[in-house]
Amino acid sequence: MRKILEWAKAFIYNEKGTHNFTFSNFHKAIINYDKAIATNPNNALAYYNRGLAKNKLGDINEALKDLSKAIELNPQEKAPYDLSGKLKYKLGDFTGAIKDYESLIKLDNYYIDSYRWIGWAKYELQDYVGAETICTTALQIDKNYDEIYIIRASAKIQLKDYKGAFEDASCALRLNPKAASAYFIRGQAKRHFKDFNGAIEDSTKALKIKPSFNAYYDRGRTKDELNDLKGAIEDYTKALELEPDQSEILSSRGLAKYHLNDFKGAIQDYNKSIFINPNSWHSYRHRGMAKHNIGDCTGAIEDANKAIEIGHTQNYLAYCDRGLAHYDSANYKSAESDYTTAIELSHEIELSHEYALAYYNRGRAKYKLGNTIGSNEDFDKAVLLDPQWAKYPIDKLPENISRT
Repeated sequence: MRKILEWAKAFIYNEKGTHNFTFSNFHKAIINYDKAIATNPNNALAYYNRGLAKNKLGDINEALKDLSKAIELNPQEKAPYDLSGKLKYKLGDFTGAIKDYESLIKLDNYYIDSYRWIGWAKYELQDYVGAETICTTALQIDKNYDEIYIIRASAKIQLKDYKGAFEDASCALRLNPKAASAYFIRGQAKRHFKDFNGAIEDSTKALKIKPSFNAYYDRGRTKDELNDLKGAIEDYTKALELEPDQSEILSSRGLAKYHLNDFKGAIQDYNKSIFINPNSWHSYRHRGMAKHNIGDCTGAIEDANKAIEIGHTQNYLAYCDRGLAHYDSANYKSAESDYTTAIELSHEIELSHEYALAYYNRGRAKYKLGNTIGSNEDFDKAVLLDPQWAKYPIDKLPENISRT
């Protein structure tokens, strides 16, 4: 009899709490849920409801504790797993979110949102194969869920399956013509197919539906490919208005400015990019190039040093940059050394143009050092690798093809 009375009191407190919750009085709701739990410590529903209220107040960690207790007391109830998974995803605990939704699938394998959340969580964990796989399973349950196609398309982009990404994004758009992210992803795929006009068209559609820094950035990159540098800068600027702390976008805008000979503007963008991401190899390398172009060879060498220190698969380019700055500073011995390293690195990855350029520039350095035999040998090697070098005297580097 006593237990029945306790259960009844706990039920009443819980109902009062739910009434408070309905009218957004979350503090009072928690007080009533506290009383319900004090009366009946095994009341799973009260723990779940208190978790809901704490979440509404922004106390996610405490909410998760209550949800965990609710699951412990009643592991067959689906709702606590669902909310717990959402909150863990929000906190960036993607592995925890996946575990909650996998538990929910065991209770109800037709609950399609579980697959959606697992797909996004795996994507965030860079488990793109896993994201693709779970989406494929979900589509066997519901082939008309546009967001599942979007997740799978996003994963396929990362897996370089551009054809598959294009197809999935197109499926999503057939189901939901206003899915901005589907246009964005399909635009990415088109850019990789070199369908630049089609890519711009899709990015523009995405932006009309929902402006995002990603779509502006991607459209800017496509305009870059078309050598519409002013248009690219406009899009990069719009992207940065939405997300000012994007180091990669600042670096891209800096490079576009560099190619328009706005070297000071490029340096300003690279300064910001490096402030945000001190390990941005591209920003250091390209800032050094811009400094070189305004006659600051010392600054160019310092930036090339930093790029080399950070390291990158294209480090041979940083050695070429530093070699050129040393050459223009009349430090021909250091220039020769840098080009020798560049030759060794570019040879490893078989890049004929860069390989030839390094030989040509090393030949110039050797010429300045009085080593005419070595200079001629390097010049011959450069011409053998890339016949265009036959047009240029060994002591005059054509500016329009000297830098990448």
